[in-house]
Amino acid sequence: RGGGEGVPGRSNAVCELSRAIMVAGQMKSSVLALMEALGSCERIVDSPVPTSYSRHTSRFVTMFCFSLPLVMVELVGPWWSVLFMALISWSLYSIEEIAHTSENPFTVGKGSIPLERICDMIAADLKETIAHRSVLRHPTSPPRAPWEA
Repeated sequence: RGGGEGVPGRSNAVCELSRAIMVAGQMKSSVLALMEALGSCERIVDSPVPTSYSRHTSRFVTMFCFSLPLVMVELVGPWWSVLFMALISWSLYSIEEIAHTSENPFTVGKGSIPLERICDMIAADLKETIAHRSVLRHPTSPPRAPWEA
């Protein structure tokens, strides 16, 4: 008799073992994907925006906001130009501030990526997977027939 035919419970144990191997492979691919994402995040953190780029942007926005009233007064009049300049200046400086805060997205504070919550969710998912698949820690060996003892 070959192939486990006639040995009761052997096919269940083989199915459980093959499922455990499949789950282990899925977990390995998930861990590799997490490691790749971590490497990408480290590259983002380690490559800062050059200070000359940041300074140039700030100077350009400032020059633009100071020179725009000269043109706006002739087009819309002095009172409307004050309103438009306040709105345009606020918009441009807000965009510049958003750019400065997004230079380092992994800082802790207002408007940053909620890394603590994301890490806690990943840890909870991993604990649930490990608890649910306890067969990975203690794979069941196929039952032995009385003549194999």
